[in-house]
Amino acid sequence: MIRPVYRFGEHRIDLSTRELTRDGTLVVLSPKVFDCLAYLIDQRDRAVGRDELIAAVWGKADVTDTLLGQTVLKARRAVGDDGNEQKAIRTIPRFGYRWIGELALESVDADLRAADAPTAPAAPTEPTEPTEPTEPTEPPAAAAAAAAAAQPAPTSASTRRRARRALAAALALVVALVLAGAFVSIRHRSEPRAGAAAPEPAATPADAAVVLPAAVAADDEWSWLRLGLMDLIAAQLRRGGQPVVPSDNVVALMRGAGGAAAPADAAAAARDATGARYAVVPRIARSGNEWQVRIELRGADGDRRELQEQGRDPIAATRAAADRLLLLLGKAPPAARDDGAEPSLAELQQRTEAALLSDDFATARRLIEAAPEALRGTPEMRLRLGQIEFRSGQLQAARERLDALLAEASAETDPVLRARTLYMQGGIALREDRSEDAERAFAEAIALAKSRSEPGVLGQAYTGLAAAHVNLGRFDEAADDFARARVALALTGDALALARADANEGILDNARGRNAEALPLLQRAAEHFRRFGALNDLALTVAAEIKAHLALLDPAAALGVSE
Repeated sequence: MIRPVYRFGEHRIDLSTRELTRDGTLVVLSPKVFDCLAYLIDQRDRAVGRDELIAAVWGKADVTDTLLGQTVLKARRAVGDDGNEQKAIRTIPRFGYRWIGELALESVDADLRAADAPTAPAAPTEPTEPTEPTEPTEPPAAAAAAAAAAQPAPTSASTRRRARRALAAALALVVALVLAGAFVSIRHRSEPRAGAAAPEPAATPADAAVVLPAAVAADDEWSWLRLGLMDLIAAQLRRGGQPVVPSDNVVALMRGAGGAAAPADAAAAARDATGARYAVVPRIARSGNEWQVRIELRGADGDRRELQEQGRDPIAATRAAADRLLLLLGKAPPAARDDGAEPSLAELQQRTEAALLSDDFATARRLIEAAPEALRGTPEMRLRLGQIEFRSGQLQAARERLDALLAEASAETDPVLRARTLYMQGGIALREDRSEDAERAFAEAIALAKSRSEPGVLGQAYTGLAAAHVNLGRFDEAADDFARARVALALTGDALALARADANEGILDNARGRNAEALPLLQRAAEHFRRFGALNDLALTVAAEIKAHLALLDPAAALGVSE
């Protein structure tokens, strides 16, 4: 049997036997350091994102930057490189790493392995450092998937076990992609119009609106209104039955465009990227103690209509303007909430929402902690604190907070709040490798979301359930979960969540040898990620697309995608 071996300088690496030698002497490496080195070499034609590398080497997402950095440092030292020269492994700022060293591929007959075996060194080849616990050796995800695809059908129990391990390693990317995007949309309640039919999985509802960030003419202390009012208008329209593109999609789109587009161009670009029929362009200005809110509605046919409201409170004035916009769209404004504390709670919600949309977790936490106890203690703010702790990596604090919230929020008293809390609990369980607990939490969240017509929570919970089933080796069930997630998410206009569901299902199909079925899903997801500038997601998806083409014996198409 022929197996590939690479040479670079005085080094030689055999990915099959997991051996690295320097001048014929074996270099002793921990399993994770070898996996890191092997994966970068295997993916040498492109940059590898940090999240992708973590998923490939550790098979999970809750790995610290410090551990990743130490692992890459040891990999560099093993091949005579360092962080200053970067002649073999280059750091890609704010993204990840790439192998840039020159490689020579040679083929070796496996029967010569014993004669060609390197001699063991008398001592370690690098200074002794604290190492991570030894784990069973597994190939990195991409190499494992390629090896599994290239081998004949397993003929023994041991080879079948190896094939299953290779498949599970490849599907670690599925779990990473789920965790990368699953927790952004939890704060958006998507309520479909009564009687609306479910569109195609990749479609936005035909009459959807996309709300742009607000232009703010006021002191810097009011800068939070830019994203806060955007999300407030979107939430109010959604409560009135108007389909709206989720705010995180809009933020991703603006980031992808560099934030440099003029307002008219931004509105057109947002409609084109999301498939929305309307673009909502809000402006707010302060004059003395008064706020003036203007909202322009721009249709795909070029029609423009504008309305305005004013008042002493920017939240109340914006909500009144959003209600007038609903009437303009032929919708009934939602009933006013009878809550004496609501204006203050509404401002706290929108200010923290603006911080979260900007990934500014510290500010979001400070805002909540500085609020009066009556606001801090509301279920909405407690859930938001749990979300902040989760996204900041404080898993134990998030779990304890959500446990207390679950003890109070029953399925009878507040089923929607309970569903969202369970969804986040499932995500924490996934991060902590407690897949059975995650399965139970997601399953209950799904049952509650179904009963309350919450397609956004339903779609995300199905996505999380699929990740749990991947970890448990129940791949057929995971494929069904992804398909159900896409159907639910199609009702929300959440293009990013839909693209992630497509990519997840495509990666899963690839790993199961269903490459022809994987391609359209991966291609559709990649196109959405390009539009939104979601580079980490795009890198994972394009890599999977290339592998699908190669498995289908179409190297020309694979080369075209890689270019």
